[in-house]
Amino acid sequence: MDERERYLFDLRGYLVVPGVLDPEEVTAVNDAVDARGIPELLEETPYIHSGFPLTEPERMNTDPARGPVDTYLGALMDWGQPLRDLALHPRLVPYLEAIFGPHYRLDHSYGIFMRKGAGARGPHHLHNGGTPHDPSQYYLVRDGRIFTGLVVVSLALSDCGPGDGGFCCIPGSHTSAFPLPDEVAAIVDDTDPVVQVPVQAGDAVIFTEATTHGCIPWTAPHDRRAILLKYCPAFMQWERDSPMTDPARGWRPDERRLLSGPYAGQRPPVDAGR
Repeated sequence: MDERERYLFDLRGYLVVPGVLDPEEVTAVNDAVDARGIPELLEETPYIHSGFPLTEPERMNTDPARGPVDTYLGALMDWGQPLRDLALHPRLVPYLEAIFGPHYRLDHSYGIFMRKGAGARGPHHLHNGGTPHDPSQYYLVRDGRIFTGLVVVSLALSDCGPGDGGFCCIPGSHTSAFPLPDEVAAIVDDTDPVVQVPVQAGDAVIFTEATTHGCIPWTAPHDRRAILLKYCPAFMQWERDSPMTDPARGWRPDERRLLSGPYAGQRPPVDAGR
């Protein structure tokens, strides 16, 4: 993260990093998604989340009218090596270290999939913000350092052009001193102050969970696909079943450190000589 990128991340609460994945990596991850039957599932419902373990079925949404349907297909990191290779992708590590320092962990991950032309059947309403304060998704800067709770890396597996819909946010809302007004929370398009964030396949949107964000209904003539990796400070845990994968599954030593449970004392850096 160079000086300009750090400035933009601090100013807006998000940053677009082009070309994190090369075309071959995008193809490999998309093939793994296909192998899980996502195209067939999108014939039944226009907007799904998948990749969570089936441990809290009472939390899973089955009503398309309420937004994304939660579909159980096994933990995302069990979908194959191309997915596991994303956790500490070399193009992401410098950004994670710039945000968290040397100590951070992968808390959870999942995929977002929207059928082409899903339209009004697929919104994900605006949520979160700098106020009220939430110690799990805060954002502040002290002594020239960023301190933040949960941070999301959204990796695009398909193009998302201007006007297509998809990820949206309110830039700067991560440091807002006032709560999100109801009339703003009800916006489902790119009406000011909401902005849609265009990306191409392989790009990453990195944002702090404290940024007010959501999803505009999808109108593009192709499916939307995104993989979300959610990282947090090394002492913190968000999901009950974090990191939602078996750390003994052939991971490298640095990856196992990334996946270890939350604690602070004498914790080795993620990149401790690998």
